[in-house]
Amino acid sequence: MPPEQGQLFEPRPGGGAILSDDRLHRFRLWRDVPDMAGVEGRGGRALFIMLNPSKADETTNDLTIKKGVGFAKRWGMGGGAVEVVNMFSYRATDPLDLWSWLSQYPEPPFAPPEIAKENETAIIACARAATKIVVAWGVQPESAFRMQAIRVVDLLEADGLPLWCLGTTAERYPRHPSRLGYATELVRYVHHR
Repeated sequence: MPPEQGQLFEPRPGGGAILSDDRLHRFRLWRDVPDMAGVEGRGGRALFIMLNPSKADETTNDLTIKKGVGFAKRWGMGGGAVEVVNMFSYRATDPLDLWSWLSQYPEPPFAPPEIAKENETAIIACARAATKIVVAWGVQPESAFRMQAIRVVDLLEADGLPLWCLGTTAERYPRHPSRLGYATELVRYVHHR
């Protein structure tokens, strides 16, 4: 379902992305999950909610989407899909670039209203369609990060959606999948304010 503002990009078989017209913001990224050798998949849709998008798009994968697909295969979701949405939609590989961009928008919703609305709509729509919602934003020192984490969790919990994670950091934030082994177990996520 294409969004009101962003553009749907789907030139690669088995995946796509929804980005802003200027491609500075990514609202959704998805890939099909192939069956794992010797394991018949049950399908389903794994949703990862992370900090912000990197450069992965409709044609380019990054380590994070590759890891997401790998985890989903091991969870028996072959034949299904992995989707990624983010607390912040601004595309940056370095969190310092994100925080620099966010300095223009120091108050919630931390983006121009139309961008914030589209990102929030994508998060909710994808979460409602997901079989498993995995929060995975790691920890960042900025107050905007903590406030946005609360906003996103509140949105999802208001819908009664169960949240999972791949364990938590020492600060009790959900761990990011990129540096975790595939044996890492999913556990229920409890947000600590």
